[in-house]
Amino acid sequence: MILIICEIIFGGEGRFLKNVRQLTFVGENAEAYFSPKGDKIVFQTKGEGGTYILTKSDREVESLAKKKGLSYFKVKHKEGWMFFFPSLYDSSIFGGLYSRVFIKEKFECDQIFVMDIYGFPIKRISPGGANTCGWFLNDTLILFSSTFSKGKECPTNPYAIEYLRKGIYVWRLFDYDLYLYNLKSDTIVPLFSSPGYDAEGEGNYRDLIVFTSSKDGDLELYTINLKTREIERITEFPGYDGGAMFSPSGRYIVFRARHISDSSELSEFRELLSKNLVKPENVELFIYDTKTKKFTQLTHSPKGVSNFAPYFHPSERFIIFSSNLHKPGTFNFELYKIDIDGKNLERITYSEGFNSFPMFSRDGKRLIWTSNRGSKDRREFNVFMADWKR
Repeated sequence: MILIICEIIFGGEGRFLKNVRQLTFVGENAEAYFSPKGDKIVFQTKGEGGTYILTKSDREVESLAKKKGLSYFKVKHKEGWMFFFPSLYDSSIFGGLYSRVFIKEKFECDQIFVMDIYGFPIKRISPGGANTCGWFLNDTLILFSSTFSKGKECPTNPYAIEYLRKGIYVWRLFDYDLYLYNLKSDTIVPLFSSPGYDAEGEGNYRDLIVFTSSKDGDLELYTINLKTREIERITEFPGYDGGAMFSPSGRYIVFRARHISDSSELSEFRELLSKNLVKPENVELFIYDTKTKKFTQLTHSPKGVSNFAPYFHPSERFIIFSSNLHKPGTFNFELYKIDIDGKNLERITYSEGFNSFPMFSRDGKRLIWTSNRGSKDRREFNVFMADWKR
C-alpha cells in the first residue's frame, strides 16, 4: 500500500491555511515546535517505529518495496524523496538506495526527537523514561522535561487507571524535572528539580523560562533565569495553571488555567493532585502582564469547555489556541484565534477530530500543530505544517 501525503485540508480552513503538509506518520506524535531559525522542529513521539529513508532513487525504492509487499509513506523532501516504512527496522533490503537512513524505535513512553522541517528525523535527544514539553531556547539549546533520572522505564500511576476505568478523564502528573540538551555537544544538564511535577516549560523570553510546578503544593506558574537559576512564582490561584507562553516582546505571558472557588471542586482537585492527577476540564485562557503584574481572563466559556495550548502570533495582536467550544464536553478540539483583548474569536480548523499545540514560525508565515486528521485511530496523532494566509 502506497500512501503519498500531499495535502490534508478541510472545508472552512482555506481562509487561514494553505499548502497543508503531514510531517509524521502513525503512532502518537505531538507538541512540535520550531527552532528560532525555523529549520528544525522538536517534538515528542511514541508508538509505532520504523525506517526513514531519504533518496533520489524513488522509483527504485518503490519497485523494491512493491516486490517485498511493504507499506510506506512517501513525501517530497528538498533533497529528493522521504520514505517511511512503519514497523520495518532493517534498511539493508534497499541495498544502499538511499542517501540517509534513520531507524526509529517503538516506545511505550514519549521520547523527544528533533527533525527537519520536511519530517526527516535528525536525532533522539531523550535517554529514556517519560518525556514531554521539548522547546528550543535557541538554535542549539533545547529545554525538555523528563523522569529519566528515576529510571529509563515508563512510570506508572495506578490511580489514573482507576479513574479512566470509571470514564473520568485525567492527566497524569509524573515526577518530571527540567533539563537542557545541547544539540552541538550532545549533552544533557539538569536545570530544575523538585519533588513532584516540574514541566510545561514551553516558553521563554531571552534568559527567562516559564514553567509549571507542584513544588509549593499546587500547580502554579514560575519563571527561572537560565543564568542565575533564580526562581520567581507568578500565580497564586487555587487550581491549575499551566501551558504558559511568552509573547515575542516578553511583555505578556498567556496560559491556561482552572481557578477554583467552589469548596467541593477544590477538595476534589486537591485529592486528585495528591494522587498526581488533574482533570483538564473547564479550562480558560489568561494573560499576565509582566510590566503591570496584572492578570486578565481572555476566554469566558460555558461549562464543559476546555481552552488550552495558547500561542502568540508574532504581531502580538492575537493568540491561537485549541478548544472544544463548538462541542463542549467532547474530545473534538479545533484551533481558534482570539485578539488579546478577548474580541474577534474565529475558528480555524474543521477536521472534527483533535487539533492542538499550534505554533507560528517567527515570521508568522508558517503554522505547525498536532492533529489526528486523516487517521483511522482516534489515538493516532501526527504533526502538520501549513502556510498561514492572514
